[in-house]
Amino acid sequence: MQVIIAFLFFGVQFAHSRLERDPSVPCYDEKGRPQRCQPPFVNAAFGRVVEATNTCGVRRVTEYCMQTGVTGDLRQCAKCDDSHPDTRHPPEFLSDFNNNTTKFTSWQSETMLEGIQYPNVVNLTLHLKKSFDITYVNLRFQSPRPESFAIYKRTTEDGPWIPFQFYSASCDKTYNLPRRGQILREDQAICTNEFSDISPLTGGTVAFSTLEGRPNMFDFLHSPKLQEWVTATDIRIVLTRMNTFGDEVFGDPQVLKSYFYAISDLSVGARCKCNGHARECRSVRGQDLEERLECVCEHYTAGVDCEKCLPFYNDRPWGRATETNVNECVACDCNGLSETCEFDPELFRLTGSGGRCTNCRDNTDGVHCELCEANYYRRENQCISCGCHPTGSRHSQCDSNGQCPCKPGVGGMRCDRCLPNFYDYGENGCTPCACFPAGSLNNEPRCDSRTGHCMCKQNVDGRQCDKCKPGFFGLSERDPFGCMSCFCYGHSSECTSASDYFAYNITSTFDTGNQRWTGVTRSNREVETQYNGITQNLGVSSDSREAVYFSAPARYLGDQRFSYNQFLTFDLRLGDDTYTASAVDIIFEGSEKSVSTHIFAQGNPYPGSTVKSYAFRLHENSIYSFTPPNLKSTDFIAILSNLTAIKIRATYMPKGVGFIDNIQLGSARQSFQGGSEATWVESCTCPQGYIGQFCESCIQGYKREPANGGTFARCVPCECNGHSDSCDANTGRCICQHNTEGNNCENCARGYYGDATKGTPGDCTPCPCPNGGPCIQIMNGDVVCTECDEGYGGNLCELCLDGYFGDPQGLVTGRRSDCRKCTCNGNIDPNAVNNCNTTTGECLKCIRNTGGFYCDQCLPDFYNNTYGLCTACNCNPSGTVSQPGTSGCNQKTGQCLCLPKVVGQQCERCEIGYWNIATGQGCSPCQCDIVGSLNYTCDETYGLCQCKPGVSGRTCNQCDKNYYGFSFSGCTECMCDPIGSLDQQCDANGNCPCKTNVDGRRCDRCMENKYDLSAGCLDCLQCYNLVQKQVSTHRANLRDLKLLIEQTSNNPGLFNDSQFFARLSEVNSSITNLLQEAKGLSVGDGAVGKELEALKLALSDVLNKCGEIGRNIATASKATQDSEIDIEQAEKAIERADLALKNAEKFIAVEGQAALDRAVDALGKFGTSSQQMTEIAKRASNKAKEQTLEAQMIDNLSNHALATSKEAYRLANESLNMPIQTNQEIEKLKRAYDDVSLVYQTTKLAANTTLVGAIKAKDDVFSVFNLAQNLQQSLDFDMWKQEADKVIAKANMVKADSKMLLEKNKDLMDRVNNQSNIVNDLLKQGNDLNQVVAEYLAEVDGAKAMAVKAMKWAEDTLKEANETLQTLEEFNKLIENKEAAENALKQVDAIKAKMDDSNRMTNEAKDTLLQVEQDVDNAWKTVQSANSTIHEAQQKAQNLKKKTGETKTKSNELNKMAEELSVQQQSANDKLDELEMQVKEDQTQANNALKESDEVNQKAEDALKQISTAHDLILSINRQLGEIGEIDINQLNYLEKLLEEAEKKFNESNIDVEMTRLLQKTEILDNQAKQYDLNIAELRKAVENVGEISASLPDGCFKNIALETGV
Repeated sequence: MQVIIAFLFFGVQFAHSRLERDPSVPCYDEKGRPQRCQPPFVNAAFGRVVEATNTCGVRRVTEYCMQTGVTGDLRQCAKCDDSHPDTRHPPEFLSDFNNNTTKFTSWQSETMLEGIQYPNVVNLTLHLKKSFDITYVNLRFQSPRPESFAIYKRTTEDGPWIPFQFYSASCDKTYNLPRRGQILREDQAICTNEFSDISPLTGGTVAFSTLEGRPNMFDFLHSPKLQEWVTATDIRIVLTRMNTFGDEVFGDPQVLKSYFYAISDLSVGARCKCNGHARECRSVRGQDLEERLECVCEHYTAGVDCEKCLPFYNDRPWGRATETNVNECVACDCNGLSETCEFDPELFRLTGSGGRCTNCRDNTDGVHCELCEANYYRRENQCISCGCHPTGSRHSQCDSNGQCPCKPGVGGMRCDRCLPNFYDYGENGCTPCACFPAGSLNNEPRCDSRTGHCMCKQNVDGRQCDKCKPGFFGLSERDPFGCMSCFCYGHSSECTSASDYFAYNITSTFDTGNQRWTGVTRSNREVETQYNGITQNLGVSSDSREAVYFSAPARYLGDQRFSYNQFLTFDLRLGDDTYTASAVDIIFEGSEKSVSTHIFAQGNPYPGSTVKSYAFRLHENSIYSFTPPNLKSTDFIAILSNLTAIKIRATYMPKGVGFIDNIQLGSARQSFQGGSEATWVESCTCPQGYIGQFCESCIQGYKREPANGGTFARCVPCECNGHSDSCDANTGRCICQHNTEGNNCENCARGYYGDATKGTPGDCTPCPCPNGGPCIQIMNGDVVCTECDEGYGGNLCELCLDGYFGDPQGLVTGRRSDCRKCTCNGNIDPNAVNNCNTTTGECLKCIRNTGGFYCDQCLPDFYNNTYGLCTACNCNPSGTVSQPGTSGCNQKTGQCLCLPKVVGQQCERCEIGYWNIATGQGCSPCQCDIVGSLNYTCDETYGLCQCKPGVSGRTCNQCDKNYYGFSFSGCTECMCDPIGSLDQQCDANGNCPCKTNVDGRRCDRCMENKYDLSAGCLDCLQCYNLVQKQVSTHRANLRDLKLLIEQTSNNPGLFNDSQFFARLSEVNSSITNLLQEAKGLSVGDGAVGKELEALKLALSDVLNKCGEIGRNIATASKATQDSEIDIEQAEKAIERADLALKNAEKFIAVEGQAALDRAVDALGKFGTSSQQMTEIAKRASNKAKEQTLEAQMIDNLSNHALATSKEAYRLANESLNMPIQTNQEIEKLKRAYDDVSLVYQTTKLAANTTLVGAIKAKDDVFSVFNLAQNLQQSLDFDMWKQEADKVIAKANMVKADSKMLLEKNKDLMDRVNNQSNIVNDLLKQGNDLNQVVAEYLAEVDGAKAMAVKAMKWAEDTLKEANETLQTLEEFNKLIENKEAAENALKQVDAIKAKMDDSNRMTNEAKDTLLQVEQDVDNAWKTVQSANSTIHEAQQKAQNLKKKTGETKTKSNELNKMAEELSVQQQSANDKLDELEMQVKEDQTQANNALKESDEVNQKAEDALKQISTAHDLILSINRQLGEIGEIDINQLNYLEKLLEEAEKKFNESNIDVEMTRLLQKTEILDNQAKQYDLNIAELRKAVENVGEISASLPDGCFKNIALETGV
């Protein structure tokens, strides 16, 4: 035993150290094959918590003494204090054994002195925190080993304690077990006395091996009991009794202190229990935050001890891994429908695969989830719940298709409802509903599964859907609504299907041509169609942006009520696949209303380049998408009852092409040949007053209300005041008797009087008037004739009226005379009374300045002019002779008697050459000077004569200031040089008073030998004085000679011959002396003479040049005057420009700032270098050049619009006059028609009476015949046949009488028909004329719109023209002021910049205005269209009124207008497509206008170039003038030529004329602009009103597509 103990002790140490060094065996080998693996063998107690039920020093400090084993030896004693580290002995010292230390710590209990003695035991419990396979348990005692102690274990932390081993010297006494018992079972605990001796006193060990001596210990891996035996989660050491020497009986405390339990080490050799499926255990923290161990399981095992397979690895039983069989867990086969399974031993036994899948997904079941759960079925690899309803199913399992087994009458996959046409779902199934298929919804018999009420179509009623709702008829399976609404023209809601009517289709297959189909635009402009005989279809193309429609011929129109709820079908193909649909692709028009829809409505395809078929059901229900929505059936049928147009849209893009074929309109007709019965034709049950299959007529004694209201108007009893039993059914006019007349026989007939409303035959009495004329009876009972002959008056026509004269009764003159009209030549007031004497006829109240017995003479101071009117003479008192007894003027010619030298019919002016009429003495002569005046006439008021240039004075007898030379050519301007002259006034010879040393006629040069006029003519050098002295002497002599010759010539008689010869001798002598002096002064070859000759020539040239200069100066002076006038005009233009500039500055300050802000915002958005802004600037610059072009275009447009307006106005006046004449003719025919109509009605009444009798006789015959057929077996056939023959003969007689009556009145009927045709022709002519008027009025509206647009462009053009004028005025200033011209040129760039800015702002405003104008135009056009339609409707109403001759009441007119307005409101949106096309056309015109504006702009640029050329010429002239140093005649001529050329180019520009014209147009356009603003304001109000109307419509109101866009 000691050897075993030693082996265990040292073996434990060895195993302990080795297991810590060697790694564990992996669970898979190098090839990935599973193999047995275990965690390492360890001391499971090391570091674990040991719990002790008693420990020394815990409750109090205790003292203990060590056993020495020597008698009498004093024991070594010590204290145990748990609070002191050196003296404490806690339980954790049991598991702190470390192989690397030799220091032993120990746990120690209290001593026997503290009561630690049997039966009190001490328990030491070791918690391993997991299951371990225990190999041994080893204890090392610090005290003597106990006499009795035991080792326990438990396999679970909450399981019972199971004994491992008992140690005791008294096994039977202490543990009731035999000592050294034999181990018979693997799990048996025995008691042994080993390790129970008291020695050694310290250091004794106890080693317990869990397998030693156990059965099958060498087959441990195959022994579950042994495996369970060695398994433990907790170890407990129970210390039962101490070993003693027996001396404790004395109770010596010192002895008792020496007995206690002390253990220095507790070791447990074990492996973490993982059943061979893990190579390690790891520490984990549980939910209680306490660390525990668990296996890191492999081999697809799980659990703390790998004691089970993973949830999905249970295909075979779990097993502990052995060396030969790893028992790796295998995955279950669940077909991917589960992640868990369980092991089924029985299944494993039977199949070798024990994995039964659990928690199968997707409603699957079975061992491998290969089946569906109960009450599920498989579909597409999925299990779906049958869901069989327990009430309706026979059981809950469905078949492979999911169909549950249903009870009778039950349906549905789950049997959860009744089958269609079944109800009362219950335990016994469902009950049949017996629904009528034709009346059931979608023709599928079904009913409410609870009540059994069948689900009927919209217009079907009855529990079984077997009858129509009230007001409906014709139950049909083909009708999606079951029954149709009774129409009956609104007079009855009770009707049935008519018999003898069969289905009939109106078709067009185009196999014989276009079959009268035509092409029209949206505005009803006819377009030519193209028939293709090969493809047998009809085509049409659009030549504009306006859509083109196929329009149906007459056989599709008229009364098409039988097409209601039937189909319109056709085949349509376009030229390409481009389309733009609208709400008016299919249009039906009739009864002054229309409905329309999209081409793709009712599920129809979009049109394209391939042939597509279309079908449209003619029904008002919203599912069929007809516009306007919410129509009643009566409204829809009303349109079909008078269908005037069917239009099918052919083109869906501008200039598109469309082809149509196979058109068919469903209808019905009465026939006796059979066919498909047309159940949709009604037969009405009419109320009182109506007759006919459709209640379309009034019976005898009833009339329409309102009159001529048509078949829709109600029938009311005739109102004839007891004078007739019948009346015209349409007009209500009674066929009067008893001398009465009127629509209701309310008046006595012509020539009778009385009260016809009393209702007696004698109500009316003959009138006592001449010629049987009509009369009336007034309140006092007197009878008054109402139609006396012209000029007669009085109650009985016995007096002459005012304005007539005579003595009808002879009461005044004693002799009867007729009343005749007074003859006053029209010169009386017809509204006045007593204009003439009623007996003699003398005119008493002449007017118009007339008098005399017959007002045939003019009053004094009046005369009879060429128009036959007495006109005032109006003689001028200053020029007329005033004498008593004169009449002032000739009464025939009106010529006044004038004073001397006074002329004119009214003596209002002087004769030519006379003046001063105001003196009253006649006119005085002008006395104009014959030399100084242009003619002998003068101003009549002031006597000023018309003087020649430079002449002044009232009579033009003297030169003006600074002028001289009074002559027939006028006076010449002095033109004295201001520098060299003392005064500007010259003498009579034109010589100016010169300053000292200044010479010349104008004082414009220095004297000889003087120079520098501006400096006062300084002296030349001295050398010139010698020659000058002699020249002066010669000149003086020459002047004397010239003077003498002139005196001699003027006064030849003053000298006698001697004196003459003497003087001549003196002259010769002087000449000789001069010659000699000259010769003496000459040098050799006569140089001085030559110089003088040259000087003479030079002087001659100077004189000539001076003359030319004088003339040029005169011309320049005239140019200066003209320039002054131009300057004055320019100043005025500048003032206007300043005003415009101020307005522009104001505009810029307001609008410009806003534009600047927007520009700054845009700059912030797009950046300073935005390419877009650059492009905008370029476009603005280009726009500036387009202004002049637009001006020309505006002018052309305005002229064209004006001409068109005048022509339209003229034609409109002519057309308006023609309907008046036509209306008069119609009025006459109407009266004749009414008279004939009365006769016709009378005849018709008799014919109807006869016809009723004939029909009754016919019915009697058939009744008798049927009765005879039924009773021929039992009755006397021959007798009944005779009676029948009699009845037939009687019927034939009645028939013959009817025929005779009809033939008798045939002529009358023909006349009535002829009169009706004439009336219709006249009405047609009137309508044509009205259409012409409407077209011209439309042109007027178009011209107005063009004028309005021209106004805007004119404003812009005027603005640019003003700026151009300002530039030209600046150029004009440049002619006079070179410096100002240069400054102005420098400002050209600034001016252009301002023009660019202004144009840019103008363009922005223009764009905004154009957008607004476009919106207003659209609204205006819509309003115009509505107003035009209303006007047409009113015109039609007026025509109808004239045709019938009846005056409608105001309320009826308002009702009709309201209905028509409603229709127009509904159709207004339909016209938006046309308006959009018009807008696009306007856009095209705008583009054309822009092109034309480019041409005008080019012309403006050419004009500007011409002006620039003139300007350059002017600058050149000005520059050359500034460079003149000395006068050069040629240069002056050249300059003059340049000036004339510049003036010519300036005049060619015609700027003055253009400005005048533009100013006049501007004034006109300003007025138009004001009117346009007023129109815009009115239109905006109208638009707002339309918006309010639109807003007030119901929410459900369908709104058309706004515009067709290409819209």
